[in-house]
Amino acid sequence: MTKPTMVQDLELRDVPGKGTGVFAGRSFKLGEELLEFVGERKDVSAFQDLTHALQIGPTTYISPSGQIDDYVNHSCDPNAGVRDDQGRIVLFSLKPIALGDEITFDYATTQAGHHWTISCACGSAICRKTIADFRDMPADRQHYYVKKGAVLPFLVATPSI
Repeated sequence: MTKPTMVQDLELRDVPGKGTGVFAGRSFKLGEELLEFVGERKDVSAFQDLTHALQIGPTTYISPSGQIDDYVNHSCDPNAGVRDDQGRIVLFSLKPIALGDEITFDYATTQAGHHWTISCACGSAICRKTIADFRDMPADRQHYYVKKGAVLPFLVATPSI
């Protein structure tokens, strides 16, 4: 499978120590849609590996698509977030994004059920060192994402909010 290199003003580039990442091919305004996650919706039991899969419900994931949406990296201090837009799972800008910036989102904003955890290498000043479930995130960060609309609906009812 060949990786796409540019889609709807987004570009794939190598990120030292992280593999491949998605970068802005133009500037984006606050709240602007960046891309849609377009893989197949499946139950978690259908996956042998959750790499590049995105949790969108208690046990439902979107599979890797082979497209640019598979390559958005994590950051504990991201410039993008994920939302459900009438059944479309989209990535949108949490702040203005300049041409050439790497686009990242916090993987924990889609995670519940302790299906996986990984070590974080984002390098941000507020790095949590481990990416896990939304409820494992500090409460102030949970509230930040809820206020920004960057948490999928199935997580908003989490008791820790």
